[in-house]
Amino acid sequence: MWDLLYAHSGSMEPAFYRADLLFLTNLASERYYTGDITVYKITGADIPIVHRVMETRDAFVPFENSTQSGIGKTRLAKLKLPPEEHQLLLTKGDNNHVDDIEL
Repeated sequence: MWDLLYAHSGSMEPAFYRADLLFLTNLASERYYTGDITVYKITGADIPIVHRVMETRDAFVPFENSTQSGIGKTRLAKLKLPPEEHQLLLTKGDNNHVDDIEL
């Protein structure tokens, strides 16, 4: 299944230019890698962002462990989540001077 989107800005030049048509796939089972191009939307923004992946990280989320320590406090442990479901991406437009960490 393909989705169609057009580039709203010149942030990815020279890979593609403003108003270029982009054909998209979204395979949830695939991981993103450095160099891949991804599309995402920020809450409250009207248009999606199409930028290149600069760095990837697997997400770690703390959870409450059911075992109690000797003084009655609950211990915290870290649970590694499935990477295909929880992957953090740092992106940047090819034509931008800074990455999207502020987004």
